[in-house]
Amino acid sequence: MANPTHDSQPRPKNRGGWRRSVRRAAVALMVLCLIGVTAFVILAKDHIRSLWSFRRVPNTNMYVMDYYGTYNVARLYQDGIDVQDIPGSLIRNFFPPFLVPIANAISGHAKASGSRQSWDHSCSTISFCTEQGEMYFGRNFDWDHDPCLIVQVHGKDGPSSVAVLDPYYLQLDQAKLENLRLSDRLRLLLAPYLVFDGMNEWGVAVATMAATESKAAVDPRKPTVVKPLMERIILDYAHNTEEAIALVRRYNIDFSGTEFTGGPCHFMIADASGKSVVVEFVEGRIEVVVSPGPWQVSTNHLLFGKTDPENCDRCPRYRTASGRLAQRNLRMDSTNMMEIMSSISVENWTMWTSVYNLATGEFQVAYRRKYHEPYSSRLEVQSLTESR
Repeated sequence: MANPTHDSQPRPKNRGGWRRSVRRAAVALMVLCLIGVTAFVILAKDHIRSLWSFRRVPNTNMYVMDYYGTYNVARLYQDGIDVQDIPGSLIRNFFPPFLVPIANAISGHAKASGSRQSWDHSCSTISFCTEQGEMYFGRNFDWDHDPCLIVQVHGKDGPSSVAVLDPYYLQLDQAKLENLRLSDRLRLLLAPYLVFDGMNEWGVAVATMAATESKAAVDPRKPTVVKPLMERIILDYAHNTEEAIALVRRYNIDFSGTEFTGGPCHFMIADASGKSVVVEFVEGRIEVVVSPGPWQVSTNHLLFGKTDPENCDRCPRYRTASGRLAQRNLRMDSTNMMEIMSSISVENWTMWTSVYNLATGEFQVAYRRKYHEPYSSRLEVQSLTESR
């Protein structure tokens, strides 16, 4: 019987080559993953740094975050917001389109129900310009929530600013802030959009106060924003009070009273030059109440068309502040402004008190009437000539 030829012999399987191919594929996959992670870290490094800065002020439920990243306010400035889906609108504005579904899933976002609430804030805001030209701006935010958050924006694409907000509107209560999950951290990235009061590097300050008499018109030709976003736009675009007023006129401001938007309000705006105004919405018109002297007070009723005695009759907090500020030879500094704000605070109701020096950029925020130990810092401000 003839021996089989060499070609008819069965060939051994090339097990070594198969293993090498698997190893090469695994290495390639690891390299691609490493490149992807590296690219993500490079692109998101400022936001990661921002989240890493989040900290609690000792002995309080007040938190501070330094914000180094971008938040695409330019698109909101241009197009406004979808008031039927405010959280979703902010997510779509902040994240690239391919990340929006992931962000929605992680954050648990669902379209707002549009439920209405009663808004009985008793906030107070004061401006005062000294004979030396230093402009102070003080504000009590009065409500029944607990934590507050100070966001210091270190301008990457725009001006630097500081703002204080109620993290409840980011769906973050004290328990969540103490043990932040990934979904909670995503919400913190949206914090710059929610301004309750603040100051920018050009020495412009803004705050809102509830005013149930306010009635805003709706112009279909204008984009629509909500109150906190209007304040963010002012902090990012206004060099002075006049520019801030022009910005308010550019938008419809939603006063629908949903959980996110809040109810009707008016704005106090001041700048480092000493000018102070209250912008109000009177029967669909925008009216500007200019400070008649070195000081101005605003609480929770419309000032337009009223005298100071009439305003004093409307609100005891207005009467107290007005009486203090009208004193002759009143010496004002941050300590004195904080003391005046304390005299019109409300026990078990004032969440925080902010005092801003619009000339120097110094600011203080006192949590829950702890006026003897405020959080203090300073924003680098530009001179009036530099800001133009």
